[in-house]
Amino acid sequence: MLWTVSRTVGAKLYSLLVGVLTLTVTARWLGPEGRGEFAAAMAWVTAFVSISHCSLAEVASQRLAGQAHGQRFNQVALALATAAIGVSILAYAALIGLFLLRPTMFGTLSPWLLLCAFIGLPWMIWEIYGTALLIICERIMLANIGLVLGRTVSILLVLLAVGALGWGVSGALLASVLGQMLVAAMPAWMVWRNWHASHGPVALKQELAGLFSGGVRLHLNAIGSMLMGSTSVIILNAKLGTAATGQFQMAQQLVTILLVLAQATTQMLYGRLGAVGVQGAWRLQRRLVPALSLLTLLAGGVAGALVPWWLPWVAGAGFADAVPLFQWLVPGLAVSAFSTLMAPQWIGRGLFLTASLCSLSAGGVNLLAAWWWVPRMGVMGAVYAQWSALSLALVTNLVLFWVCERDPRRLNPEAGGVS
Repeated sequence: MLWTVSRTVGAKLYSLLVGVLTLTVTARWLGPEGRGEFAAAMAWVTAFVSISHCSLAEVASQRLAGQAHGQRFNQVALALATAAIGVSILAYAALIGLFLLRPTMFGTLSPWLLLCAFIGLPWMIWEIYGTALLIICERIMLANIGLVLGRTVSILLVLLAVGALGWGVSGALLASVLGQMLVAAMPAWMVWRNWHASHGPVALKQELAGLFSGGVRLHLNAIGSMLMGSTSVIILNAKLGTAATGQFQMAQQLVTILLVLAQATTQMLYGRLGAVGVQGAWRLQRRLVPALSLLTLLAGGVAGALVPWWLPWVAGAGFADAVPLFQWLVPGLAVSAFSTLMAPQWIGRGLFLTASLCSLSAGGVNLLAAWWWVPRMGVMGAVYAQWSALSLALVTNLVLFWVCERDPRRLNPEAGGVS
């Protein structure tokens, strides 16, 4: 287990280091306004991906708990590939309709920048599905290889497009898309290799029905996560402009980097969920959750104390306003790590609707608070909104932790997952 986590952490650390380098390059060469345009465009495509993927990856994890190999796995994989094509088409139709009816919603973003960003939408959706499949069958190494190769190509293309060719924001967006395609290639290759093992269109239709049935109950969770992660950037872009958006998104992105250990461990826990079921995974998870949450907060405290020295080196003097924003966002790291690490239990226990309502409530708090506070308090309004939402997320995940500890099946080695 430790070796699996260390390899995954290594791949994610490499990815995040490349992300920091990308931040440095785009911040210095594009400036706060250019970085703000880049962040706003990516926030929009991320929002569409969050709504469109229908949480089918999480439902697949629950449906394959304890049976992550063989014919059933191949059928679920083919169903996810089919779903990725369908939901991508629907997402593009929704984007076109929204742009024609309400173009002012996108602020000052040009149609060209939106096009550059949204080219990557199908690949971002498939990365969610495909990575989940690799984790479920405990082939995380393939996911790690794809991640490393994709991020390497991405930064090289950013250097070429932004630095050498001077393509600006559109070049950075297109480079990110090409890197995303490579990350998604590993699971796509696995599905292509095993497509012949499916049971035909009738079985595929039944599997799709099961996935979407679970997704209907769970997907509000993803929408809540989107409201937590993307809406602040979108509201800042609409209310304060691209420069303020760039400052906040820089701080937010750097804080997210510190969640690498929690995210890597969660991937491993999803793999254990598929192998030993929800109770078997909890016996390991109950020790990791508090320890890694505190470790993440400690790392954030050190980074926050030193941020006046290292952030100007990373992003340049133009991002001085991001320094206090980063420090204000750091206290929420422990809650973010705790919530991330508890996610496999929400899914493994089949608590789709409950998880959805909790996540949607937290995301709704963030949306409403940011909409109210940003025009009155500026960028700090977005920080206070995140604090409010994280407070609610902490309460709901503490309740789940208590429920897991009270479950008598956790002491039974034969206890399995929710079917």
